[in-house]
Amino acid sequence: MTQQINLFNPIFLQQKKIFSARTMALALAVLFVGTAGLNAYGNWRVTNMQKEADVGAALLEGRKARLASVTAEFPPRQKNPAVDAELAEAEGQLAALRQVSGVLERGELGNTRAMPNTSAHWHASTSMACG
Repeated sequence: MTQQINLFNPIFLQQKKIFSARTMALALAVLFVGTAGLNAYGNWRVTNMQKEADVGAALLEGRKARLASVTAEFPPRQKNPAVDAELAEAEGQLAALRQVSGVLERGELGNTRAMPNTSAHWHASTSMACG
């Protein structure tokens, strides 16, 4: 009796090694190159940002110096008590005038009803004086 052995069975085929030393070395090299690239890019960005910060700091110092020179050249004015007194007086007068205007508009002062025949009396008295 002869027995046949199937040599094409997947069990008997040589299997491909996924985690071979060569593949791991290649993955490590890719990882190293990627990390080195990110590090170089980060250093480049930090250098550029530092240059921008230095320029901004120099500009700020220049503006602070300009502010100091302008403040020294043009000192702030001191309050004048006479002007404050004039302003208080003018505000008082304005309040009084507004109060008088309100009284006149509301008709609180005197008799606001016209007397009968007032216009006729006025015309008669003016025509006698003129004629």
